[in-house]
Amino acid sequence: MEDSNQQLKGSPGETGLVVRPASRETFRLNLWLLCKDLPADDRDAQLQRLLDHLRQSPPGTAGILQAQRGNEVVGAILWTMYPGRTAVISAPGLRENEPLTTAEKLFSGIIFNLHSSQTRLIFANLSVGQTIFHEPLKNTGFSPLARLRYLLSPARDFPRELPSSELSFVPVTSWGGKEFAEIVEETYVGTLDCPELNGIRETEDVLAGYRAAGVYSPDLWFVITHENEPVGCLVLTDHPDFDQLELVYMGLIPKFRGHGWGREAVRYAQWMARIRKRSGLLLAVDTRNIPALRVYESLGMQPLEERDIFLFVFNDDRGAAGPVTG
Repeated sequence: MEDSNQQLKGSPGETGLVVRPASRETFRLNLWLLCKDLPADDRDAQLQRLLDHLRQSPPGTAGILQAQRGNEVVGAILWTMYPGRTAVISAPGLRENEPLTTAEKLFSGIIFNLHSSQTRLIFANLSVGQTIFHEPLKNTGFSPLARLRYLLSPARDFPRELPSSELSFVPVTSWGGKEFAEIVEETYVGTLDCPELNGIRETEDVLAGYRAAGVYSPDLWFVITHENEPVGCLVLTDHPDFDQLELVYMGLIPKFRGHGWGREAVRYAQWMARIRKRSGLLLAVDTRNIPALRVYESLGMQPLEERDIFLFVFNDDRGAAGPVTG
């Protein structure tokens, strides 16, 4: 994992403050900074998750940047690059009484280091209790994207037999890749889930991101059909380490909405979780997507947490593309 950090460069900050990759000597200190604000009962588990994540990520795709003033490490931030030309960063971990300008320098350091990569989008993923970082993110070119609500359907709510439906769920392996991509594109029209992303990403990048979520299984990707006509898609992925299936994406083509088919698709996803003998079905939804939230709540899905997502977009000449808008 230290090797992956060496792919990055140091960047100058304010006088006396330097942002650079975490060194072998300071690595555990950086991990501690990233986890120090967690409840004591959660801290050790999160430290281990971060270590596992960094060890398992391909070389050069994940690491930690540290902010250093003199010989003292005063801040740290985790970055990860994913297929589909995207990157995700954590909220910074800062020393006690460290000014928020240090957070800005860390966000700027991420942009500086990813500038020369193929990354197109950088997502900042924050808990709702980390609002102090909203302004530093905005000051460095990030825009608010969405608040996501994470929901879990426990196994007790899974259907006990294949739900009756007028829909068919046809594995993606029965369709051409281009055909499936076109269906996915159609479902994005008028979507209430992160509509600001429409037109920013190439569909192939989106699909690459879906494949990178969890353990990719083509037999968990479906074209939804009605009377042999495609009406939408359902993308699931497996998380065996957490004993969960995840509903990564479900969408209907606009002219086929309003029939209650979204609910039928979620019931089918629950059925697949039962078939896979998983203990739960996980998903995330934009809190602005009230129709979807009503469907999920009607099926007994339980809220786990909410996260604030910010977005930085590199434009074609690798500068900031400016605020994203719906």
